[in-house]
Amino acid sequence: MAKPESMNIRLVQGEDVETLFEIRTSVKENYQSRQEIAKLGITPASVAKMLDKECCAWIAEVKSQPVGFSIANLTEKTILGLFVLPEFENQGIGRALMEITED
Repeated sequence: MAKPESMNIRLVQGEDVETLFEIRTSVKENYQSRQEIAKLGITPASVAKMLDKECCAWIAEVKSQPVGFSIANLTEKTILGLFVLPEFENQGIGRALMEITED
């Protein structure tokens, strides 16, 4: 499936960290609340620190609206997560994020 023409994928910036949490807690599959994620040590502060050191993340936007993201550990060469808002599933956004994250 081709990605939406109006989609843009860009690197996550520090000011995007809260948006990552909004997307992460909006999914239906593999849902976790902010409290559950925090119990795992994943907080806005820990994510910001990860992005400053060994991780990189990308955010997908459709018409300037954030709709999904992926995050990878560059040191370990592993994909840590990929999430797309439910209303934007099956539009090729996850596939496009996966491709850029793998590269």
